Amino acid sequence: MLERDAHVRFALNEASDGLWDWNVATHEVFFSPQLKRMLGYGPHEMTPTLESWSANVHSDDKDRVFLVLQQHLRGQRERYDVQYRLKNRNGHYLWVNDRGRVCERDAEGKPLRVVGMVQNITDQKTLELQLMRQASHDSLTGLRNRGDSEATLLNLVNTCRRLDVPLGVCMFDLDYFKNINDVHGHLVGDQVLVRVAERMSGLVRSTDSLFRWGGEEFLLLCPGTGAEALELLLHKLRDELACGEWSDLVGTDPVTASFGAAIMPAHGATTGALLLAADTALYRAKAAGRNQVVMATAQDCAPTDLPSAAA
Repeated sequence: MLERDAHVRFALNEASDGLWDWNVATHEVFFSPQLKRMLGYGPHEMTPTLESWSANVHSDDKDRVFLVLQQHLRGQRERYDVQYRLKNRNGHYLWVNDRGRVCERDAEGKPLRVVGMVQNITDQKTLELQLMRQASHDSLTGLRNRGDSEATLLNLVNTCRRLDVPLGVCMFDLDYFKNINDVHGHLVGDQVLVRVAERMSGLVRSTDSLFRWGGEEFLLLCPGTGAEALELLLHKLRDELACGEWSDLVGTDPVTASFGAAIMPAHGATTGALLLAADTALYRAKAAGRNQVVMATAQDCAPTDLPSAAA
C-alpha cells in the first residue's frame, strides 16, 4: 500500500509543477520537491505547515481562495480549483492553478486529508492580462479607451442614481491639435497626448475615471461631484495645460484644451443624454474661443431626457 501510494504521488507530481498533501488535523503539509523548486526553495527548505502556503497567497486573492477551499471542505464544491498569485522565495508572485480534493474523511464525514496539484500558469496569465488590457486600454496613452468608457459610464449612471448622488461628465479636446501634427510631426503629437494623459491623471481623484475618447479628445467621469466642484476641477485642469511647460516638444506654441461638462441628473439621466449635453457644451467652448470651461445648460439637454422637476 505504501509502495502504491508512493508511485501514485510520483506520477501526479510528474504531471504537474508540484504536489501537496495536507493533514487537516495537524495542519502538516507535504510539499513535493517540484513544488519547492517552482517557488525557489531547496529540497530541505519550506516548513511543512499550512502557514507556509497561506502566508504567501496574495492579499487580494486570499478571501476568494480560502472561501473556495472552505466550501470544498464542507462539501459545497466537488473539488478545490482556483487560480491565484503565490509568492516565491524571492518575494515575486507567480500565477498558479491550484487543484485539490478531500481523499479521506472520518466516520462523521469531516475531512482528514486533502491532496492537490499546483501548476505554474504565470506566462499564460500574463498574456491573458495583456490581451485584456489591450482590449480596454489605449495603447499610446495607457488610459482606458472609448469602448471601456461606455460600460463604465453605464455602471456609474446606475450606481449614482441608486445612491442619489450627482455624476459629473466632462469631454475635453486639445485645441488646434492638427497644427501640432502639421508643424512638429505626428511623433511629437503623440508625445503631447501622452503628457496630457499623465498630467491629467495626476490631478484627478482616484475615484474619477479618465479615458481617451478618440484622437485628441478625452472623457472624464467624476462620481459624487456636483456642478461647482466639477467646474473648479476643470479650471484646474485647464490651467495646468495652459501654464505647463511644453517648450521641449512644441517650442513656444501653446497647448490648451476646451472643456464641456454636464451633471446628472440636471442635464440628463441616461448615458446618451449626458454625453450629448457634455459634447454640446464642448462645442460652445470651442466656439467661444477655445481654452474655455463651459458647463451645460438646460438648452444642451435632450428634451425627452429632462428630469421632471425641470420639465
